[in-house]
Amino acid sequence: MFLLSVFFICLIGLSFGSFIHTTAYRRMENVSLSGRSHCDSCKKTIPIVYLIPLIGYALCKGKCKYCQDKIWIGYPIFEIVNASLLVILFFQSGFSFTFIHLAGFIEIGMYIAFVDSFSQTIDSFAVLLALVWQIIWLYILKLPLLSYVTGLLIGTTSFYWLRYLYEAFRSQEGLGEGDVALFGIIGFLGGINILLPTAFFAAFFGFLFSSIWLFLTKQGLQKTLPFAPWLILGFFITLIYPVQDIFFPNLLFLFKSFLLSS
Repeated sequence: MFLLSVFFICLIGLSFGSFIHTTAYRRMENVSLSGRSHCDSCKKTIPIVYLIPLIGYALCKGKCKYCQDKIWIGYPIFEIVNASLLVILFFQSGFSFTFIHLAGFIEIGMYIAFVDSFSQTIDSFAVLLALVWQIIWLYILKLPLLSYVTGLLIGTTSFYWLRYLYEAFRSQEGLGEGDVALFGIIGFLGGINILLPTAFFAAFFGFLFSSIWLFLTKQGLQKTLPFAPWLILGFFITLIYPVQDIFFPNLLFLFKSFLLSS
């Protein structure tokens, strides 16, 4: 029964991964979401059997059936990553309201990360959707409001000042307004205690990847790189491994103490 559940979660993850990838790509290219998928080279409609997540890519051997042009390997990779994240979350929380709650944000986060990676913009509609999603689940799960609202305010404010100081000293944009909004949403979704470890992991992996990328491509430090994918990764890590309970102070307790002493 457990293996069947894992298989079911994999199917959901692959399907949503395919849907999110297609939706993100079409929105970036200003293409209608209602039309059939087609080859980018020859523009011919892709048969339904080749649209099956992962299997379709294997059946066509990574090439268009008509023009034999190569299909981007990112399609199946994105689907596999999305399915893997949901399976890991399932191992952590089981099939529960918590799973549905967090899985919803993972899907929104995957969309945000994909769009930011290729266009270096954060879709404001996706951020708003995450905000509404959390408000709904705060009501359903009857979660304490203080930690989450405080997380929203501190997340947004802290990244806003980091953005301001970076621009003041470097005379160029570092964090975008979308990153500020996204970090605030992460605080709203996970509470104030999740902010510091999320920022830590995002900065660590973002710096590591950026250093390797800039070294391999021989590009200078003026090159702007997306940060949203690393924020999403940092948030996911703290969801699965709550290191904030071990290595980081209870920020909500400190914040309450500060208010009482004021």
